[in-house]
Amino acid sequence: MKKVGTSYLHHREISAQEAVFRVTGLRLRECSRKVEFIPVGENPCRMSVPLKDLEKQQNCKSSKRKRHNSDSEDEDENSTWMNNIVDRYKGRPHIDIFIKLCLARFTSEYSVILESQLPQKINKDTTFKLDGSLGYIRKRTRTSPAVIKYPRFSPENSPEKYYQSILQLYLPYRYDEQLKPLLFQTYENFFTCGRVKFQGDNTLSSVKEIVIKNMSDFVKNGHDLEEAEKQFHEKDPKEDAWCELCPEAEVNRRECIDEGKVSSVIEEDLSIPDLNEKSSSSVGTNLLSVSLTKNEIIPRLRSLNVKQRRILYKVRDWCIQKANGKTPEPLHLFITGGAGTDDPSNPSNQLWNGLFEIAELDEIMRQREDGMFAELLNRLRVKQKNESLSSSDKETLQHCFGDSPDEALHIYSTNAEVDTFNKEMIMKQCTESKLIEAQDFQKDKTSGKLTLKKVHCLKSDVCLPISILLAEGARVMLIKNEDTADGLVNGVMGTVISIKDFSPNSLPSTIYVHFDNERVGRNAKVQKLISGKHCVGLKPSSEDIPLSNCVRKQFPLKLAWACTIHKVQGLTVEECVVDLNKCFTYGQAYVALSRVTSKSGLHIESIEDEKN
Repeated sequence: MKKVGTSYLHHREISAQEAVFRVTGLRLRECSRKVEFIPVGENPCRMSVPLKDLEKQQNCKSSKRKRHNSDSEDEDENSTWMNNIVDRYKGRPHIDIFIKLCLARFTSEYSVILESQLPQKINKDTTFKLDGSLGYIRKRTRTSPAVIKYPRFSPENSPEKYYQSILQLYLPYRYDEQLKPLLFQTYENFFTCGRVKFQGDNTLSSVKEIVIKNMSDFVKNGHDLEEAEKQFHEKDPKEDAWCELCPEAEVNRRECIDEGKVSSVIEEDLSIPDLNEKSSSSVGTNLLSVSLTKNEIIPRLRSLNVKQRRILYKVRDWCIQKANGKTPEPLHLFITGGAGTDDPSNPSNQLWNGLFEIAELDEIMRQREDGMFAELLNRLRVKQKNESLSSSDKETLQHCFGDSPDEALHIYSTNAEVDTFNKEMIMKQCTESKLIEAQDFQKDKTSGKLTLKKVHCLKSDVCLPISILLAEGARVMLIKNEDTADGLVNGVMGTVISIKDFSPNSLPSTIYVHFDNERVGRNAKVQKLISGKHCVGLKPSSEDIPLSNCVRKQFPLKLAWACTIHKVQGLTVEECVVDLNKCFTYGQAYVALSRVTSKSGLHIESIEDEKN
């Protein structure tokens, strides 16, 4: 081992660390996915055949050269270069799975294998032989598809190179002439107006649609990333960018630096708290001042005998442990002199009196425009169950009974009442309701890969529901904090305007919601103006399912024509309908009735007499 390591170290210009890595067989780098480079463009870089092979080809006389000089020249030119992934793509088998396969997907999903790597028994479903003695390929089944890299060109600065590259990557072809037929002068013209027909399919397909469809699987938010990269290069990176990305971590880091600068060395003679110099702390404390000065106390400490010093330093050690955050055993001291030696020096000074201030909020803000109604609600708040309402209060509340509008927010005590009313309203108000099923994934403990489960996790303590019945025009509420800074928090209400890409077996791509508060979602990534209304695009949210190592994906929404009393705490509305028949705890009636700003917006369902 020592000799091998010495050879690496002295015969090659590598570091000692790399020599150790190579001797022990450790990997210098490791990725979860393979990265494959695709040479595209007019004249991509290629590797030549080794010089020895070129010399053999030059000395060898082939019978094919005698037929046509031109063919021999082409063969010489092709034999000069080693086969790359593009050559192997052109030589893919003529079977159905490869007819509409583009170069990008071919490189990502298939790997090239050598003849020496071929097993004795070939799996014909995953391993295929290429035409023209180009070797074999095998579908990546044990690993994820590879990440593709390729030269990028600007559509503004080099339009021909750009359209040529995307046609090579995302349009299925076997010959270079198929990328720009003779009828088209430029690659851009063929991309925009061209149509192709595949083997076994008599219909003509748009080149643009094929390229965009295949490109969407590999390029995600390409324009946004390019714009971000452009802005990064045009503007110098901010020195405090990390503070904006992760302010809490930056605060903790700076606090640690400040603590490191403070000297923790305490002078031995001044380790008694009362004798230390006062620090300029901003913490408000109210301590009795020491009656003796430092110069007066030090001579007295020096005059203590051994037993007195032991007692003093016993108390001092306990105080230091307590000040350092430790939990020593409680210390109880009782100090007394002779009986009746002296009276308390300041019996009228109650020490706790100056430490507290009391501030009571007694002004009601929600019903400030309707003072009579606010006073009535306050009387209901303090009313006992067996107490009777006054005749004037009963008469006031009687005006709130009667027919109630369906569009107003309905407030119930239990979830069962809320679900029943919401289902009735969506069937009554909306024409095409859609049942959106959640997707539960099993999470691999080692790789973190998510696998879709066929059956939902029934016993799950998560806020995302298994299914949601939604429709365009339905009233909904957000049930999970998505972006607290942008107002997308638990409890905000709105109306569903559009549901995009709905299918029974998958989640919609986006649900557009017009929130009641126009300030909600102003900084959201997905925004759209639909029928003159500002809509926020919501994407599926993820939540871990405890005790099962699963993840649920679902939209954090629920129907909100009706809500429970618990859910509307803190909410203020102009009009609502309240049902108090199933109240089961103190304060529910007051919370429900006090959501409106005035008595005119309150509607009460009929109440059973015995509930009073």
